Amino acid sequence: MPAYSNLDSLGADFLRLVNSPIGSDVRLIIGEEQVVMYAHSLVLQARSNYFSRALNSDWKEANQGVIRKPNISPAVFERILQYIYGGRLMVDDEMVTDLIKAADELCMEDLLHGCERHALTTVCRTNVLDMMQLASQHNLAQLKRECLDFIAANIDYLKRGKSILMLDPDVLKDILSMDQLDLDELEIWKIAVRWAYYQQDLDWEKCPLLDFPKGSGCVVVQVTPSEDDDTLDGLSDDEYADARVPLRGTNVRLGKSNDADEDIFRPSTHSVFQPETAHKVVQMSSSVHEELRTQIAPVLSAIRFMRISSVDFLRLIEGTGLLPVQLCAKVYRYHSVPSMADPYQTSLRRRMAFSTILTKEHKEVLLEWLQSAMQGWSTSSPGFTNPWHRRSSAYGSPTLPAHVSPVGSPRSISSSPTSPQAFSPPVNISTSSPLIQRGFNTATQTASTSTNSGATTPQPSSSLPPPKLVLQYRATRDGFDATNFHMACDQRGPTLTIVRAENGMIFGGYNGSSWSSHPTGVYSTSRSNFLFTLKSREHPARENAVFGIRGDGNAAAYSKTDYGPTFGVGHDLYLSSNCNLSCQSSSTMPSTYIGLNASSTALAGSPNFRVQEYEVFLVS
Repeated sequence: MPAYSNLDSLGADFLRLVNSPIGSDVRLIIGEEQVVMYAHSLVLQARSNYFSRALNSDWKEANQGVIRKPNISPAVFERILQYIYGGRLMVDDEMVTDLIKAADELCMEDLLHGCERHALTTVCRTNVLDMMQLASQHNLAQLKRECLDFIAANIDYLKRGKSILMLDPDVLKDILSMDQLDLDELEIWKIAVRWAYYQQDLDWEKCPLLDFPKGSGCVVVQVTPSEDDDTLDGLSDDEYADARVPLRGTNVRLGKSNDADEDIFRPSTHSVFQPETAHKVVQMSSSVHEELRTQIAPVLSAIRFMRISSVDFLRLIEGTGLLPVQLCAKVYRYHSVPSMADPYQTSLRRRMAFSTILTKEHKEVLLEWLQSAMQGWSTSSPGFTNPWHRRSSAYGSPTLPAHVSPVGSPRSISSSPTSPQAFSPPVNISTSSPLIQRGFNTATQTASTSTNSGATTPQPSSSLPPPKLVLQYRATRDGFDATNFHMACDQRGPTLTIVRAENGMIFGGYNGSSWSSHPTGVYSTSRSNFLFTLKSREHPARENAVFGIRGDGNAAAYSKTDYGPTFGVGHDLYLSSNCNLSCQSSSTMPSTYIGLNASSTALAGSPNFRVQEYEVFLVS
């Protein structure tokens, strides 16, 4: 039977009871001002587990009808009473932080998460660090994720301010540990040192440990005894040497006198900091130095010291004496024998999905190409070869996707899927393709008039979501050495490599399988791989073109420890280690990859080339 409800009127009636002495049996002493508010125990117990427990426990004052909440301001508590009585709450930006703190203190989960949803809409540069601190303190997972993403995107601005120095150690550690943080490790070290100075009420703006010397000079802390510290009087220089810094002008050792396993790195009579006028020597009392060591210790694990060169580590970090001996030894062991290191501890930061090569138009073109490759492989038809090759050349065939048309030699090509000599020519985008509107050059696009009605090509599935690109590696940031590329990209799944040659030409390749490190080299199979060229500002007449892989793609990509990204046999595209220093990188196309106008000069303008920049994106 129909029911009549008047909930709005009910809520309005109950709101009139907020802070009303009529019928009240509970007095609330709120805030430091000790403002008296009135409430009704029946309503409080029915609407709040916190107040129900308080009013039904042995809490002495509560049994006398008095509850004190000095940590909550009267204005905030009145809003909470409105929520308890009326079930509604108007949240404004100025009060959301105080409401979250109060809701957490009063164990009101529904109110807490309601305020969290509002806080998500208020995150900005001026408050994101405060919001991050708030989210960590009150276990607001959604707000914390939003804040971390925002901080990563704005770290260049936030790292210069004072707010980041006011964070709790665990909050700062969460920030500095982020994979997507777009900072090198020396910048992260600077943030940690400034934070430690600020936390110890030292001059963080003129932090002498970050006044890096020029040339080959080192930052060296010279510890001197404090006036009230007599602990050093009975110690020899060797016994105090575990601080890894010169003491009273003498030499420094790697470890303590009984650390025989550490001393093998360097004789104790030789200093790592030989006298040199370029050194930055910082005088510091032993008590201040020890306080800094203790302060910075909780965030050290967020800094990937092994990603700092051994020279910079020696010059700028070790001499501060702020790191444990064992950590310093671990860094040097890694640089001596990289294979001994834990890959999870030395991985490169992924940083933000931002490219110094691609424009917005480039990205749109690439996403459509990637979508075609991925959709093509979603078909289960046994007659399917790969998304770039169609064995049928029927331009208007209903079985051929509308956005592709075959081009190639007019000679007859066998359509037998079992013939080892048979391969279908690559395709270019027809004039009906949306890619044409992205700057595709149609001048070279021609369709073969030969047809073969005996082969059919399935329609690619359109159910896959658009691919996402996440920047995993940037050579100018992470290093051009092939070891750095493999450390960042091995076993990560499909990747997209973007290359900008010294002459400004932009090209690259998609690898549908994972890269790996192999001492003698190994090929991987992927029929969805392709190479491509893109227009650039320096070469506006250059085509956006795709070069597909022939056959079954058994040699689609080549992984070797001392090679950068490499595609095909021969190789169609090869990036050498330290490819910015020489012209050893090359292209021998067409070999494994073929297409209209494919040649050894199609990608970079010449068979051999020097690389100005290259980036690798994870594709998901």
